[in-house]
Amino acid sequence: MSLINSALFTKLSDRLAYQYEQLKSGVELGSGIGTNGPHYTIVTSSNDYNVESTLMNAAYNIDVDYNTETVVAGISQFSALFSALEKHIKDFGYKDMSLYLSGVGIKVSRSFGEFYNIVTGRTIDDEYLEDRVVSL
Repeated sequence: MSLINSALFTKLSDRLAYQYEQLKSGVELGSGIGTNGPHYTIVTSSNDYNVESTLMNAAYNIDVDYNTETVVAGISQFSALFSALEKHIKDFGYKDMSLYLSGVGIKVSRSFGEFYNIVTGRTIDDEYLEDRVVSL
């Protein structure tokens, strides 16, 4: 077995970053904006006690809790891929993602770094992140 090379890793990380950007864009278009967001406002504008008492808490929760982080973190396939990738680089002696990126001499997009952080809870050192357009 050989270590994933920098070209393949870059292609994979760019694809993941692009998928993340597209998911993030869609979630942001459909999400609430926090306390008293659009769902809550719609429900409470009914001026109907039964409607409000039944739906108010659920509407509030979706406005507050529906965001990119909760959606992306809930997709187990991404978690599995990041875990497999981390295991792979650790099998070759790299303690973490930053050390791998340093060792092979590459940078990843900031979108990949953000996605990686949301899914794994770990960060990539800023010196290995760059602003760039990613695509499939």
